[in-house]
Formats: sequence, C-alpha cells, structure tokens
Amino acid sequence: IGRMAFNDQGTMRTWDGAAYTYRLRNQENYRGFFKHVTQQSLDRWDRLMDLFEVMDATESSNTVFDANVEDQVDLAAFLRVITPLKLTDGWDAFSVGHGHNGYLVYDGVDGLWNLLPFDMDNSFRNAGISLFSSQDPDISRMLGRPLIRRIYLGILNEYFQGYWDSSRASPWLDQLQRDVGHNPSGIKSFIQSSKNTLGSTVSNAVNSPLEITNNSGEDFFVEEFDVVLNGTAPVSMQTLLLTIGDGQPTLFEPRFISQTRWRGTIQVEAGENPISLLGFNSEGDLLGSDEINIIHTAGIEPPFITDYSPKTGSANGGEEIVFEGVGFNDALSVKIGEKVAFDFDIVDDTELRIGVPPAAFPFSGDGKVDITIEFISGEPLVIEDGFTYVLNPGFIRGDATNDDRVNLGDAIGILHYLYLTGEVECRDAADFNDSGRIEMSDAIGLLNFLFLNGEPPTAPFPFPGRDPSPDPFGC
Repeated sequence: IGRMAFNDQGTMRTWDGAAYTYRLRNQENYRGFFKHVTQQSLDRWDRLMDLFEVMDATESSNTVFDANVEDQVDLAAFLRVITPLKLTDGWDAFSVGHGHNGYLVYDGVDGLWNLLPFDMDNSFRNAGISLFSSQDPDISRMLGRPLIRRIYLGILNEYFQGYWDSSRASPWLDQLQRDVGHNPSGIKSFIQSSKNTLGSTVSNAVNSPLEITNNSGEDFFVEEFDVVLNGTAPVSMQTLLLTIGDGQPTLFEPRFISQTRWRGTIQVEAGENPISLLGFNSEGDLLGSDEINIIHTAGIEPPFITDYSPKTGSANGGEEIVFEGVGFNDALSVKIGEKVAFDFDIVDDTELRIGVPPAAFPFSGDGKVDITIEFISGEPLVIEDGFTYVLNPGFIRGDATNDDRVNLGDAIGILHYLYLTGEVECRDAADFNDSGRIEMSDAIGLLNFLFLNGEPPTAPFPFPGRDPSPDPFGC
C-alpha cells in the first residue's frame, strides 16, 4: 500500500510507495509499506524478507538472483499478472507503476510468491508502452534476465495470438457495449496500436528455430564425455526432449543465456552418439526438431578427422583447407570432388593442409562435392558434400564480350578494340595475361588457348571472380 505521512490535521503530506526493497531483517522496516490481509495475528514477515532479499537489485547480484528467484516466485503465474498490467499500461499498479494497488500472495503449498492485481481502472492510456522497463527497478531487472524474459515473451505471444487483437476482441467488447453502454472504440484502437508497435519484438523471439548450433549444426568429434550443447529455441517452445542413440527421450532443461539461446551439458559414450532434440509448446504440440551426431574419439581407430575449415570457397579454387584429426602421416592424396588438391602438406600426424583446386567446368548444381582422403593403406576417408564451391561476383578472364563464355568471339573483340576503334564489354577480361595493358599478345594468347592447347587465362578463370592485381580497368 505504501507508507503515508500525515500532518496534525490529518492531511496526507507525503507518500512513499511500496517496492521490492530489502530493508534488513527488521519487520518494523516493512510495516506500513505492506500490511497483512490474512493471518494478521501471526504477524509473520520472514517470508517477505526472504523474497525481497532476492528481488532487490541493490542487494542481490544477477548471478544470485538467477540462482534463487525460482525458489521464491512462481514465475509463470507472476508474469501472467505482469503481462496484462504492462499491455494495458496499468501505471497505477504495484510492480509496474506506482507502489500500491496489488497483493503479494504466499502459497503455503509450494512455498512460492505470486502477484494479484487490484484497482485496474487507470489503464488504456499510452499504447507506446515499454515491455521491459518499469517504474520499479527490481521488476525491470527481473524482466531483463534471460529465462524470465523468455517466459514473458512466450506469454505475450499467447496474448498476441489470442484476444490482444482488435478483430478477436471486438465481439466481446461489442457485447459489453450493448450490456453496459460503454463505447469500446478507444480500447480497440489501443489494443491494435500496441500490438502493431510491439509485435516485431515478440515475433522475432517466436520465429527463432529449434537448432543445435555446435559446429554450425554439423556432426563433430569430442574427447570428453561431458559435452556442452549450444542452441536456439523459440519462446513458444516450453518443453525439450532429448534422445541419445537408442535411448529413451528424456526431459532436457538447458540454461537460457538469452531469450532464445540456450546451453546445456549432456553425457556421451565412446563412439557415435546420434542426438535427437524435440520441442513442444505448452499444449504438447510438436513445434520443431533437430539432430546431430557427436563422435567420441575413444575406441575409434585412426585415421579420422575431428574438424576442418573452411567448408566453402570460390569456384576458382585457391583456398587452403586445414584438417585436424589423427593418422595423417599415412595420407597419400586429397580430392575435392574429382579434382586432386594441390599444395599437399602433412604438417604432422594430427594436421593436414591442402590447396583447393578449381571446380569442375562447367559449374553445375549447388556446388557441393565430396572430400576424399586417400591413404597408403586402408580405406579412404570420405566426407560427403564436405566442400561447397560458390560462384563469386566479378568477371571471367578472357571473356571480353562479357557473355559468360570464352570463345573466338572474344579474340575478335580484342582485335576490333585494338585496330578498328571498337569497344569491349569488359576491359579487365580482355587483358588475357593480366599485364595491365590490352595488346596483341592478349589476342594471341587467347587464340593459342582456344586452338593450340596454350596456357589458360590468368585468374579469375574459368569462373567469375575479382581481379587479383590492381590496374586501371573495369567491367
């Protein structure tokens, strides 16, 4: 209710609103700010002091708050009261506005506190409300913590998918007008305006996919049996079930480090550990799933690969791939697709480096090719779709006419440019040998390449790319 001060004539002079302020373990420091509605003769304050010791941001660190708030507050029920108070701009309500008009209720069965609203007539005024700030700094801190914000956004999403929408609320509000004569047009406008303003904040959190993000979602190797999984999940997802191999699904309760990002530890066994993750909403509907395989290296005979990068590169080749694993001393060669890699370098038994050859010409499909590592003896290691070639923006050296082909027309175009005051579509491409000049040697080099098995154009070729050397030309 807040503590009020009166003068000798009985007029209230000052008022100090109630808040979640911890005032040490002296019950008289709380009396007047709050009063017992039930069990008044017991005059117990210890449970309220326990609550405020956790809630007060000046008393408990974020770490202490996160570790203890679930032992003090029924978060889901508490936030289901906070949410409509925030949405309706209940500025005169305890916890979101002035420090009065509300009940803190202790449940003796589960030992948790809840909030009940009271006197909500001061509402529906400012549709430009802030979802995550409050006149009470301890509630602002609360709504900013990852787990609580996640629950809060999930409840907001339920409202936005339900009656916090003028079209869905209209039948009920219209009936209210017929029964009591109150014109609901202002409330309808408020509801729709606030939904339009706040909707993107909620939808971004709802549309986050359920994903395991370790190693960019690709299978990975580990040497420890305790593995930290990282991932994302939408706020509408309330329950996660995790299955390892042929085991039974078990409840997975990771720690949320943001409203959608989570982190949790699982235990794996030696060898392969196929992981399946399912996510459900509060009604039990399946909202998403993801899978990954975690391979523990214990008991696996070398050679094997634990990781490598990069996994994508230009169709013109040239990138260096670094493989990590065990058993590379016996490696013989590496093929990217059907082409043998260059600059083959065995650093040691745990590291192998190769240069990526150009993609097969002409480029086709999605650019995904297998990686095959051959060994002196034994079976090769094959990573299916292990590397993705991508076409870069730029030009193809030799394609003077800029039609994505290198042929006789390009050589003729260069000669026209040199001797008949003609123009070429791409001067950089016409510079066949990348000398920084367009001259007869470029036309001759191109003709030799086309008809006499001569040297190919300098990079970029045979796929588009950037000019590797500076010159005054362009396309």
